[in-house]
Amino acid sequence: MTRTKPRLPWEDIAALTAPFNRKSTNKPFLLPVRALFFPHRLVDKTEQCAIGHPAKHVTLQATSNMKTKDTSDIIVEQFTSLLPPPPPETFDPALMVPDDRQCAEHWMHFSMLENVAAHSLMVAKIATFLATRAKNLGMNVDVATVRASALMHDIAKTYCIQHGGNHSQLGGAWTVELTGNPTVASGVTHHVYWPYPLDPHKHFTPLAVIYADKRVNHDQLVSIRKRFEDLVVRYGIPLGLQDKIRAAENQTLALEKLLSDTLEVDLNECDFDSGRLV
Repeated sequence: MTRTKPRLPWEDIAALTAPFNRKSTNKPFLLPVRALFFPHRLVDKTEQCAIGHPAKHVTLQATSNMKTKDTSDIIVEQFTSLLPPPPPETFDPALMVPDDRQCAEHWMHFSMLENVAAHSLMVAKIATFLATRAKNLGMNVDVATVRASALMHDIAKTYCIQHGGNHSQLGGAWTVELTGNPTVASGVTHHVYWPYPLDPHKHFTPLAVIYADKRVNHDQLVSIRKRFEDLVVRYGIPLGLQDKIRAAENQTLALEKLLSDTLEVDLNECDFDSGRLV
């Protein structure tokens, strides 16, 4: 059956996300990429996350209750990388940068849950503010690329709730496959944690998406400390991840100070609409 493209204004969150809050069982996935990033047993309608080592798993039921709140942001990234940092990001006009409607079509294709769509819109709002501010200050930043990366950052979240896997790594692989644009994909792959030195002049896109994601709890703007307090209570204590979550919190606080100094605005007090302090 051919889907009708959504024709709803992006400002209307409830109307926009309504098409994504549905069941779908017949969706083609990129099996070669999935095999690369899913080296574990799949469990139907659960999220299975390797915690600490590959033999230890925790299973979270993806019940209807999960659709009413943000899904888990469990830290399973390695906290240092043996690889050198990627080269400074570039913006090739020949590469595809999906606009809002194209990102929404990708959401629909992968059956994104309504709450994840609402969360992604709020993250994109903050990331777009950061990118616009950076561009106005003369930094080498492409606003459309940063916004697209933020809109796509949880593209694999719903699939991983249902079948397991690392949603940031899988989402980055999907984004490269869909767009052919590694800069857009970088913010998806690394939106949980950045395992390299923080340098917004070289890697603005992933750092903007990381920061924006850590300022949104469900679909509400919150402080970094409030966001991580929620993560510790929901996932850190039950799953023994307090240390990793606190490490991510410390990185995000350092990133907030760095971005505030770079962009010449107190981000902790910003409303991300016009730059007004709250």
